[in-house]
Amino acid sequence: MDLSGEDDYFTVCYLCNEQYQDPRILSCIHTFCMKCLLKLQSSPDHFNRPTFPCPRCSCDVKIPKDGIETMPQNRFIEKLTELKRMLKPELTEQVCGACVEQKSDEMSPVENYCVDCSQMLCNECTRHHKQTKASKYHEILGLTEATGNIPKLMKSLGKRRCEAHRGNALDLYCTDCHVELCAKCYIESHQQHKWMELKQCAEGFRKELRDLVFSIESCEDDIKNRRLQLDSEKLDLVEEAKNMQEDIKAAKQETQQAVDKHTDQLISDINSHKTTRSNAIVEFYGKFDINLNLLSNFKTYCKELIQNGSSSDVCTFINDIKTRSDELVHLSELTVEQSLTSFKMDLRLGRNEFHEGFNFVGRLQDKNSADCDSESNEARIKRLAEEIDQLTQELQKERTLRMSREEQLGAYVQHAETLTSQLKQEQAKTVSQAEKIVDLKMTSQRENREWSAKEAQLKKECDETKTRLQQTDRTNNDLKKRVETVKAKVAELQRTVETLNSDNKEHEERKTQLMNDHEKETIELIGKINAMQTDMDLLKTLASGKVSRKPNGLSIDYENDVSKHSVIRSVEQTTEQLMIKGLTILGNELYIAFESKSTVEVWNLETMQFRRRWRLQEMKDPIDMTSCSVTNCLYLVANTCMKRGIYVIARVDIRGALLKQWSIEDTFGNLSSTEEGNVLLAVAKDPAVKEYSKDGILLRTIELSWNFGFANLHHAIKLSANHFLVSHGAGDDCLHRVCIVDGTGEVLKSYGREWNRDDLDCPSHAIRDSAGNILVTDTLNGCIIALKSNLKLISPLATFSDRRFKAKKDWTFRPRKICLDESRSRLFVAETVIQRHLSSLTFEMLSVFTLKSSLKRKI
Repeated sequence: MDLSGEDDYFTVCYLCNEQYQDPRILSCIHTFCMKCLLKLQSSPDHFNRPTFPCPRCSCDVKIPKDGIETMPQNRFIEKLTELKRMLKPELTEQVCGACVEQKSDEMSPVENYCVDCSQMLCNECTRHHKQTKASKYHEILGLTEATGNIPKLMKSLGKRRCEAHRGNALDLYCTDCHVELCAKCYIESHQQHKWMELKQCAEGFRKELRDLVFSIESCEDDIKNRRLQLDSEKLDLVEEAKNMQEDIKAAKQETQQAVDKHTDQLISDINSHKTTRSNAIVEFYGKFDINLNLLSNFKTYCKELIQNGSSSDVCTFINDIKTRSDELVHLSELTVEQSLTSFKMDLRLGRNEFHEGFNFVGRLQDKNSADCDSESNEARIKRLAEEIDQLTQELQKERTLRMSREEQLGAYVQHAETLTSQLKQEQAKTVSQAEKIVDLKMTSQRENREWSAKEAQLKKECDETKTRLQQTDRTNNDLKKRVETVKAKVAELQRTVETLNSDNKEHEERKTQLMNDHEKETIELIGKINAMQTDMDLLKTLASGKVSRKPNGLSIDYENDVSKHSVIRSVEQTTEQLMIKGLTILGNELYIAFESKSTVEVWNLETMQFRRRWRLQEMKDPIDMTSCSVTNCLYLVANTCMKRGIYVIARVDIRGALLKQWSIEDTFGNLSSTEEGNVLLAVAKDPAVKEYSKDGILLRTIELSWNFGFANLHHAIKLSANHFLVSHGAGDDCLHRVCIVDGTGEVLKSYGREWNRDDLDCPSHAIRDSAGNILVTDTLNGCIIALKSNLKLISPLATFSDRRFKAKKDWTFRPRKICLDESRSRLFVAETVIQRHLSSLTFEMLSVFTLKSSLKRKI
């Protein structure tokens, strides 16, 4: 929390937009000024009501029986507001608290701050404050020093005094009444109640709060994942709607083309049949005329023969006339019996019958002409015309039905257009969100400029470090002079002892004692000088950025390209996909430990072949593994088989025999070995670095404060007697970085900017080569970066950098564990590979990369 910046979320009231005055906390954990709550209650919408909605989250808040004035005070917000006023004196006028209490007419400028009294003091009141018996031992800081030590100010402002017993310290907590107590309060009214020390109780509550924060972060991750899923569903909806529109338009076009084609074909067939039958009718007309003419002439001839012919004429031609009459009657019958073959229209329209080549509108078929034998030619022609009209009407109905289908298709198209407009609205919202993202990027650029200013300040601090180094050099020279003086004294004492050697046995014993004492003092001074020399060399390295290498040794050039050597397929992974939890090298062998397994595989580094495996019965679900060349053994941290949630550190030999085991309770983390043969544990839950001896004795604990951004600690490496390299950061943490800290947990150097995941995103593992360079797994960015000993970036390893670009397309590579075989210039990387479009397709892989090395002279 940066109270010196412009972020006023914790110090400014949401309603009045001013710094809090008498802050009161609601049941929804939101805080407002007392005057703002009174004003809100007196408004017409909430007057005389038992509840009122929170102005921030709209939750119903119940008003206490004794009135809204009895709402609990938020001491924490009040403390932050007071600290904000101190860090920004321009917000309020700073006056001496003692002068105000004495009602002095002249107010001297404020120069100091009393940590125990939480009070500003001028120089004159500071002098009286130190002389007063009750406050002479109070801790007084200069104003500049006080504002620069925020943790101490927070501790000072957090001290509360008992209002009932003249400011006695509240250092007890009643678990029955849930109130803070002083000693007198406990004696007077809480002797029968359960109580705890306030600090112990607060630690328990802090642990519960951390669990709550962890659950809230899990809920945040679920919501973010659901939001990403909705984004994917929205994109799928857009694509599906687009495909539906195209299908509808294609179906419309195909249907329309088929209907037009079938309709044109049917009309053409009808016109062809009409023409054929019209020509046949005309031909029948000609035959009818000829037959009628023959019959008329024969009838006239017969009538004339009957009226005017003689008997001889009649008798002569009667036979011929009968024969001709029979011929004409037969010919007339044949002419009448001949008829035109009619046709009918079979209209049909079915969705299930529609296919290419099928007559969608209808077809023509012959009609039995047997029913028309008795009809006359005129009747037939009339009936043919009626059938043609009926066919035309049916064709008109077919066109009407086609138009209705086109209207239905239009309705589908209109619905698709409606979906398209909705999708466009969603796209507009997406564009709005993109604009917000651009605004966030601009804000990020502004923050980058601020970080540049901070970097300049860090450079200034580096110069101050160099000045301190010079002072250390002078101190070292003084110590050397003292050593020379001590050596001279020792020589003088030796001469004195030689002189007194002939006196008696008592003088001899005294001489021996004096020599031993001075020798011890000399050895202690030399040890201190060596430790200071080591720390001074490290500080010089941090300041200059130069790296010392072994003479005539092979040095790995991390700026050159990295080539993939091979992939190790472990025996355990042939049957199931197991995550690699431990990876280390000891001697000429590579050791691999897997999740939920008690076995460790051993591979030969020369032949890259599987050698053996052994099982440690006491181990279940290992967390990490490291090796120590000093003691020639392995260290493993794992969950004990006896009880779930209890972790142990086990020291085993190269054959898997258990040498030593000790419990670390419910803490766990990654391991690394030191040059002294000890083992470091990077505690992930409560950020701290613990150093154990090979026999499990806790040598020291370095606590890493949350106030300095330490959260989700991953790994720690011991650089010198008083300097350590740590990596931390995961999820939505503001800082993902690698830094160097001293024995008190203070950060001396770091790599990784705040709220910038491009530098580092979850640095889960780190190693150090013999030249002092650092290799760090940038897990979520999918690469490994190389840093100098002063944490200046050398370069991301080229192969991993390329894979980092490819990870944005189809595959994601997540390197988690690394170990380096410098003698063969090989880098072993345990990584998780994920197919982006198939989230269930994941597998574990142990890759071997070849690094380029060159012969370097000593710098």
